[in-house]
Amino acid sequence: WLEERRPFILSGPPGSGKTMTLMSTMKSMSGSLELASLNFSAGTDPELLLKTFELYCETVKTPNGFVMRPLQLGRWVVVFCDECNLPAEDQYGTQRVIMFIRQITEYGGFYRPSDKQWVTVERVQFLGACNPPTDPGRHPMSDRFLRHAPVIWVDYPGPESLKQIYGTFNRGMLKLQPQLKHCGDPMTNAMVRFWRENSKKFTSDMQPHYLYSPRELTRWKTALHEAIKHMDGMTEESLIRLVVHEALRIFVDRLVHVEEHEWSEEQIDDIVMEEFGCSKEVLRRPILFSCYLSGGHYVGVEREELRDFVKAKLTVFYEEELAVTLVI
Repeated sequence: WLEERRPFILSGPPGSGKTMTLMSTMKSMSGSLELASLNFSAGTDPELLLKTFELYCETVKTPNGFVMRPLQLGRWVVVFCDECNLPAEDQYGTQRVIMFIRQITEYGGFYRPSDKQWVTVERVQFLGACNPPTDPGRHPMSDRFLRHAPVIWVDYPGPESLKQIYGTFNRGMLKLQPQLKHCGDPMTNAMVRFWRENSKKFTSDMQPHYLYSPRELTRWKTALHEAIKHMDGMTEESLIRLVVHEALRIFVDRLVHVEEHEWSEEQIDDIVMEEFGCSKEVLRRPILFSCYLSGGHYVGVEREELRDFVKAKLTVFYEEELAVTLVI
């Protein structure tokens, strides 16, 4: 469709890689096109597209009327509309910016607002990406537009694909700790299993912020790397506690009810003990990691040490700033 210069839309849940997929494909075709990336919102209107055309295109008068074409000869301008189903509908139930794109696609041009002259559009292609219209704040796009733009569903990778993707990351990360290279696969399996269990148990119908995508796995992997790269001679027990700590921070801290916390903590303990073959003692609480006590490096700390440090900082703060005792 890109080569045929047809408009199309990638739709899928947040974090499924819609934008990344389009950007990667267009980068491979960068010699023949120029990308104009737009982020739509509820207030987006046709004025945004007109300003974009002014930046990337020129309007010339020809014997056949006014023609708008890209500034660079022989190149196409690809207008990428991210979150294209966010614009709010007007009183007639119309998303004005979407109908403007439909008019350009169907009739090959538009009437210029300044003088009501018809302007023919050449070498401009529209692409879009959006979440499903059932998500909060989204609006179903008109069938009059969608008959010109095929919709491709992009879902999350399956469990085996996730294990392959994050297994590659984790094995590369553990090269920083050669003595732990055997932990790459157990760590990956534990991460993917816990993510899947949480995403099945907690949904956005329960709480609006219960959204789970592979972005959580990426945050988990990134946090592990930040800690591992500064540790010397890391032990397997330290790695396991670090993995659990980041799971608690990323997944459990967002949960609202006590019983949800308990369920999630029990799940991560069971999964980690099964994958790593460790004992319950390794997962004793509290599990705390901080950069406060180590000069900026993310390392494991004891609760009393961290408490004493925070108390000392609070004492300095209220003595110098508030003159009011703060209690922790």
